[in-house]
Amino acid sequence: MGTERKTYYAKSANEFHDRIKNSDHLQRVGKLARKFGAEIGKAAAAGIAGDYHDFGKYGESFQGVLDGTHQGIDHAFPSAAYLYHRIDENWKDNGSWVPILEAVAGHHDGLVGISEMDNELHRVYHNARVEECPSRKHPSLRGEAAFSQAEAAFREDFPDRTFPRLRPRHADERGSVGTMLDTRMLFSCLVDADYSVSASDDDPEYLKKNSRPPLEAKEMLGKLEAHCAKLRANSTADPKINALRREVYHRCGAAGAKPMGVFTLTAPTGVGKTMAMLHFALRHCMEHSLKRIITVLPFLTLAEQTEKEYREIFPDVLVDHSQANLPETSRILASRWDSPVIITTSVRFFESLFSDNPRDCRKLHHIAGSVVLFDEAQSLPASLAKPTVEAVQALCRKYRCTMVFSTATQPDFGALP
Repeated sequence: MGTERKTYYAKSANEFHDRIKNSDHLQRVGKLARKFGAEIGKAAAAGIAGDYHDFGKYGESFQGVLDGTHQGIDHAFPSAAYLYHRIDENWKDNGSWVPILEAVAGHHDGLVGISEMDNELHRVYHNARVEECPSRKHPSLRGEAAFSQAEAAFREDFPDRTFPRLRPRHADERGSVGTMLDTRMLFSCLVDADYSVSASDDDPEYLKKNSRPPLEAKEMLGKLEAHCAKLRANSTADPKINALRREVYHRCGAAGAKPMGVFTLTAPTGVGKTMAMLHFALRHCMEHSLKRIITVLPFLTLAEQTEKEYREIFPDVLVDHSQANLPETSRILASRWDSPVIITTSVRFFESLFSDNPRDCRKLHHIAGSVVLFDEAQSLPASLAKPTVEAVQALCRKYRCTMVFSTATQPDFGALP
């Protein structure tokens, strides 16, 4: 009589579902992460991260967490340790695996750079007496025997799973803001997939409820034109001011046909920069098949004022800032940014770009393929100017973004070292 095969679980039963098998969870997260990754040109890497992110649950310690006999167990770090051990040394050197290892290790407790954890990844795999991971929790797997047993269980669930080769990362990309952004984008795909699959276990309609239809740029452009025509008809401003407003509006619209990249709009207060930038953004989205407009503002009062103006045109505007009093549905949308028109603050935007926190980074992959409008750009903190410019350039270069910096007085970004 053969030995009965053990089933490993990812989640306990609750009022919505029975226990979730780890194999089912991994398969679903891998599929969704791959889908998110495809949108940013990282389908293979995101898929690997999703396929292996909970490898560490193939161990008795984590199963004990579900049974209530263990606590303080880290399954994410051993998952990364397994990948680290399995990767050929030459593949490690090309740098392409680094974002995957960092994303898998940090998908619950936050990102840690590979240089800070590579010794620990080696140690937890080879030493059965390791007591703690960098998270200060106990590893779900430790020592070669435990990893071999986990691998055998994993292979029973996924007998055909192999490691694909990834495009080497260029040496000049390593250590740059672009490299940091690559890791966070991949991290975002994994975290969003993991959170979304887990939430869908409780509510199968979760993703449908917490995603919005794509931007209908042509339809919205018609609404913008009608709204601006009404504003012009009712304006009591000096005719010269109105003429200047029309000129700024039409020039911005014409610029929408230009190639993607970084743009600036310098114009005095009162000439209708808000509507002019929207004119550019909508025509640019039509020209380049972009899917989202994100408006970044320095102050809450400006965010609230802009929201009122936008709601005259767009049927669905997502507002995300620290003091937004959002209902549950909008709060989840704000965590994902899967919405065609978003208003946020510069603090929230750059907090997400540079954070190591899973919840902050979850939305990042939805920035790709967007027009991002920075209004009152002179208010960006001077201390963040250099990394801001580098991050903006990387978003444009790697993730199909166009950036617009609008103000009455442009900061001299060209003077930065």
